[in-house]
Amino acid sequence: MNTAEEQRQADSLEYLRSYVLKHCHHMSPQQIADELQVPLFAVKLYYPNEAR
Repeated sequence: MNTAEEQRQADSLEYLRSYVLKHCHHMSPQQIADELQVPLFAVKLYYPNEAR
């Protein structure tokens, strides 16, 4: 069973993922990290790979 803290973390990750996908076309990973005040590596987990 999920605790309230686990649910909050899952919701935060889902919000981060959806925010990155919505804004990746006009914001760099660094801009998104600064905007949301999260580590850059967390943004890069969900940021589309430019090489594809």
